[in-house]
Amino acid sequence: MSGPSAATGAPRTEDLDGATRRLIAVLVCGAVVPLLDTVVAAIMVEELSGALAVPVSQAQWVLTGYALACVVSLPVTGWATRRLGARRLWLAALALCLCGAVGGAAAWDLPSLVAWRVVQGVGGGLSLPVTQTLLLAGTARSQAPRLMAAIAVPAVVVPIAGPAVTGLVLDALGWRWSLLLSAPFCVAALLLGLRLLPRDQRADDPPRLDAPGFLLLSGGLVLTVFGLAQAADGARPPAAAAVPVAAGALLVAAFAVRAVAAGPALVDVRLFASARFSGAWGTLLVTSAVFYAGLIVLPLYLQGDRSYTLPQVGWALAVQGTGALAARWAAGRLTARFGTRAIAIAGLLLGAAGTVPFALDALTGHSWVVVLALLVRGAGFGAVTILAMAACYHGVADDQLPHASTLSRVATQLGAALGPVLAAALAAGAPPHYAPALWACTAVTAAAVLPALLLPRTAPQAG
Repeated sequence: MSGPSAATGAPRTEDLDGATRRLIAVLVCGAVVPLLDTVVAAIMVEELSGALAVPVSQAQWVLTGYALACVVSLPVTGWATRRLGARRLWLAALALCLCGAVGGAAAWDLPSLVAWRVVQGVGGGLSLPVTQTLLLAGTARSQAPRLMAAIAVPAVVVPIAGPAVTGLVLDALGWRWSLLLSAPFCVAALLLGLRLLPRDQRADDPPRLDAPGFLLLSGGLVLTVFGLAQAADGARPPAAAAVPVAAGALLVAAFAVRAVAAGPALVDVRLFASARFSGAWGTLLVTSAVFYAGLIVLPLYLQGDRSYTLPQVGWALAVQGTGALAARWAAGRLTARFGTRAIAIAGLLLGAAGTVPFALDALTGHSWVVVLALLVRGAGFGAVTILAMAACYHGVADDQLPHASTLSRVATQLGAALGPVLAAALAAGAPPHYAPALWACTAVTAAAVLPALLLPRTAPQAG
């Protein structure tokens, strides 16, 4: 198999000039922000629950609200980029992240904190796609693999270093200061971006926003997640969940019918006519949901059942990030030899196997079991995420690539919104032992093999 891979790295290209190196430095600084904001929220749920005197099922909205805001903002990024310009949009997104961090640190109760986290989520959702636009605009095509590898550095470093640092800050200074961890990166990125990013060219004919489609899609997704959260709360009557879930499903269905009839505006839902794309999207959604569910349940388990301190929890999640990093290195070679489908299914089985020791409880009395299980879990989910994300582009026409990119990110963030909602509800009903939530994670991971069967058997060939 020719071309770059996750294992072998990008092909050698000409040396990058000074302007491109500075551009990479600016964008890497900004790319740290949404990743760190996610890690911080996952670890601080237990701390928030105690500090604000709210149940875990409510405290987890700091993570779900952020992810849901990302989902809502992603489909309009293409329109906003053409309307405002990539530079202006990127700077505005980072400014929202900074405002959300400062406002969250000053929040007086949970609703105000969740509101500021939503502001952060909108900024994070807008910044992710436009970062790639800024990176690749005006650069030689031969440099693209090397540029993409450089901008992916935060995705490798933050899942390892982020939990460890967050645990230390939470333990020493409390949750308010932990919310400010991303603020220095926001400030640095904004100052550097104002000075170094190329000016936007004014669009002659800026596009119009598909407002009806946006309202249908965003409203449908928000209502569905909200309804599921109500269903997970055993204190709510059934109608409190059934009504918003049904309304959300109807709105999403109306968006799909309208998009097919009127042509793609926000996202091209016709991509789901491909079994391969549907399988990749479904695998990505379920994997993301289970992974983020684990980010809620595992810290609760380690603190509640195993009496881990916050720094110890941070280091434990850093081990999981190390497993994901190992999967990045190995996935390319393994896929080239055994194919996408086989390695993705193996990754799901590894993810399930890495969760089982925590569900059994007795096995995790030994530290080496915890470390090994988290390494295996991280490696499994890391491999599946990489392969499912890549499979979303397999066989997709050039004009549909932006839509495939948006939909794949929606799957990731929608899973990040759904997983914590359901996991927190299960965990809240069974302290100090969290077996129901952990067994649910294991079962759903195993069930993800079904959509993974639709993944391409062989790895896509470089063209």
